[in-house]
Amino acid sequence: MSIFRAYDIRGEYPKDINEGIAKTIGSAFARFAGNDKNYNPAVFVARDARLSSPYLSEKFIEGCQLAGTNVFDLGMIPRTVACFYAWKSQGYLAYITASHLPKEWNGIKFFTPEGIGFLEKQNMEIKRLYSQETNPSKRQGTVTAIEKRPVEQYTNLMLFKSQPKKKLKIVTDAGNGVADIVLKDLLKKAGHSVTSLNSKPDGNFPNRKVDPNEDSLKLLRDAVIEKEADLGLAFDGDADRLTVVDDKGRKLSADHLAYILLKEIYKTKKGPAIANVECSYVIDEISKQFNEKVIRVPVGDTHLIFGVNEHKGIFGIEKSGHCCIPSLVPFDDAIATAYFLSCILEEKVSDSVKTIPSFFFNRINIPCTDDLKAKIMDSIKKDVLKKFGAEKTSAIDGIRINFDNSWVLIRQSNTSPFIRITIESKTKEDLQKLEEDFTKLVNKHII
Repeated sequence: MSIFRAYDIRGEYPKDINEGIAKTIGSAFARFAGNDKNYNPAVFVARDARLSSPYLSEKFIEGCQLAGTNVFDLGMIPRTVACFYAWKSQGYLAYITASHLPKEWNGIKFFTPEGIGFLEKQNMEIKRLYSQETNPSKRQGTVTAIEKRPVEQYTNLMLFKSQPKKKLKIVTDAGNGVADIVLKDLLKKAGHSVTSLNSKPDGNFPNRKVDPNEDSLKLLRDAVIEKEADLGLAFDGDADRLTVVDDKGRKLSADHLAYILLKEIYKTKKGPAIANVECSYVIDEISKQFNEKVIRVPVGDTHLIFGVNEHKGIFGIEKSGHCCIPSLVPFDDAIATAYFLSCILEEKVSDSVKTIPSFFFNRINIPCTDDLKAKIMDSIKKDVLKKFGAEKTSAIDGIRINFDNSWVLIRQSNTSPFIRITIESKTKEDLQKLEEDFTKLVNKHII
């Protein structure tokens, strides 16, 4: 399997990705960035806390230098802070990470000077340049290490943009990733009382899974209850995904978080909310209250930010925990979202959740090998279109079928060997029937 994916580069270290490969990719990235004369001729490089990240970063930078490109090395900082600094400097960014994947994995994600992740077309151009044989540049690029400045500038911007309505007791769980390099001090400077769990970056991720899902949040939930905290905040390895725990230790869905945030944002901003095709009716319900609409986009944080920019959205949300609040920064930023949430809360999160409409939701993962996913999805789409017709379906990402009181989305995972069925319904009976019917439909094409 190629390490060049639709939205990034990733694989197991050192089997799939290693120092030699990183060096060659660095040269390709530098040549790609150098072809765009509209922006900073230097490139920016940063990394997460994985054990292999310093070695991959060092060789990646060396590859950039050999291509004759100057490099600003931002070191180990959250991905969103690196995006912020490269955006302010109008330069391309490469971030060494495998995000929420296990510790054995690593990779590289690229960003435009606008802070937007590369789309598949751009990543395939990097792959093409990677495969070319080139001679080193006659002029070797320089490396400038920048450590404290990005964190300081980012922190100052957040404090300038928003201040808390109420001082809170907050528990953070960085998962031994990089979130607390920024978040802990930011929250304290805003006046909150902060307890930090798994704060120290450690590429072994010894205390919980990298991905802050339901199974890995026990420490955070217990700490929120024990300390009678107002809020719990958990992050993945590179701190670009946020998971929120309320004052009763319950995990909020991304849709419930969006409802709380949008309720506040709509008080001062006008415009659509942008949500991927997996997101809930919940977002439509709060938007209707303010006579605004929801625009659906394909799954993937890059598509989300393109959607926010294209439609002048005031907010963007991904089911996976990526959020964008353009009034803070014009790209997805989990730390900015967490900070904004801490600023707008006046009542208990558990009380806010009580006002959110309730729907029945489930996601089913059906195993399907990576080499067959696309072919099988094409077959499923034809079957669904024939059965339900074009009026009830949308194919912007996978195939979504819209019923009167429910919807079903079938799409292939971009990162795992699955075809996923996502279902939401206003009744439990409809949910169960749709689960049965569409599991049979998908399996019919796989078997």
